[in-house]
Amino acid sequence: MASIEPGHTPNDWLTDRANDLGIHKHRLLVLSSDKEPFNTGTPAHIEQAEWFARVEEQVGYRGIHLRRLHYRCYDRGVINLDGEPYQNTEKEWDRLSIAAVRARHLGLVDPENFVDNRAPNPVLIVYGLP
Repeated sequence: MASIEPGHTPNDWLTDRANDLGIHKHRLLVLSSDKEPFNTGTPAHIEQAEWFARVEEQVGYRGIHLRRLHYRCYDRGVINLDGEPYQNTEKEWDRLSIAAVRARHLGLVDPENFVDNRAPNPVLIVYGLP
């Protein structure tokens, strides 16, 4: 599993750019602060991401759906972020989902390892020339 080097997170990069411009980093956010990929990298985010990377390594496989990973965590007795046995609850599902996003944004897991079957693949249809 990869690890995060201090000073090398998207959050660090964003903070550096804001300092260069002399503005608060939140002025550079496009999304809300909890959804913005460039705002990822606080110690709590890193803890979540590293936990998820360990979970994916322990009970995941290439091509797994995130919901399946949730059920496997429960079935295999994975330890959650609080050090307790993982439960099949909405709270655990939400925490796993957030940790998965953090791990992808921080480069600790390969996004291609996961599938999402909620919607069909997009189809681009172009009529005429622009």
